[in-house]
Parts: sequence; structure tokens; C-alpha cells
Amino acid sequence: MTTENKTYTATVSTRGRITIPIELRRELGLVPGDIVNLIQHTDGTITLKKPADDNVSELPKVFNEETVYFNDDGTVDEKRSPNFAAWMHEDSDEYNY
Repeated sequence: MTTENKTYTATVSTRGRITIPIELRRELGLVPGDIVNLIQHTDGTITLKKPADDNVSELPKVFNEETVYFNDDGTVDEKRSPNFAAWMHEDSDEYNY
């Protein structure tokens, strides 16, 4: 890990997503599906931190409980299970957040 500060640039997409530059992902050992913490400081800076693999207390509370309801045809009932439906479609252009 480097000891000097580096600046990286990322663009926020219309869906609120940013891409972490490849050099930084490699340096931090980030792979698809990893969870990262974004820490907002009072001076306006944001720190991106990869939680320690063995420290569950650092993981954010990202899992919301929801009962998932299905229609008779086997599809998700999006009105009764809105969070699950949104999660299923989060990479789809059908849902624009």
C-alpha cells in the first residue's frame, strides 16, 4: 500500500454510480461484489475504505429484511415486494433511480 496521497477522478453516472479506477481497485484488492465503506468527513472529503475481511462490525447494514411475494405465474409481486424488485432490476435501464 502506498504511503503518499494520490488523487483519482471518477464521474457520477445518471444513476448515481461511480467507477473506481482500475489502479486503485488493484491496489486495494477490490473485486466485483466487494463491499466498501464511504466515510463522509466534516471537511467535505470522502474516504473509501475496504472493511477488514475478519471484522464483521465494519460491514455496513446493507441487508434489509423483506418478505418476497410471488404472482401466480412465478414472477415477483413488485407492489408487495418493492425492495426485492428494485434489487432484481438495479442493473436494468427499466428502473432509473
